[in-house]
Formats: sequence, structure tokens, C-alpha cells
Amino acid sequence: MQGIISTMLEKQKMDRINELARASKVRELDADERAEQKALRTEYIEKFRESFKAQLEQIELADAVDESTWACNAVHGKRQRGEA
Repeated sequence: MQGIISTMLEKQKMDRINELARASKVRELDADERAEQKALRTEYIEKFRESFKAQLEQIELADAVDESTWACNAVHGKRQRGEA
């Protein structure tokens, strides 16, 4: 998932997010750095949500189990829902 988000958010911004995270572990960030970090994180979360929503919209649900899927699962020892 990280790769998908990275392509949406410029590499420079991802590098800066990581740089600020590392710096915050070593020292306290100043007010400008905290504001920048918050803005970058907000943008990252927005892009993540957009990407996740797009992925969810691509999912198609099946109403019934296909016989070939059932046979494949039976061969590989996977159980179907409702089986004990």
C-alpha cells in the first residue's frame, strides 16, 4: 500500500515526512516544523483515503460461490463459510 500512496504524494514530501518523524524522535520540533508536519500528515491521510476509496469502489461482490472456486478450495483444504 505504501507504494500506491507514495506515487500519489510526491517523493519530496514523503522524504520530508520521514525526516521530520526522525527529527522528532531526537529533539523537540519547533513550531514551524510541527505545523509543516501536521500539514504533510493531513495531505498524506487525504491521499490515503482517496486511494483506499478508489480501491473499494473497484471491488465487485459475488452473490453465489462459483463451483470452480469451491472445487479449488476443497482441493487446497480451505473451508467454506458455514462448514465446521
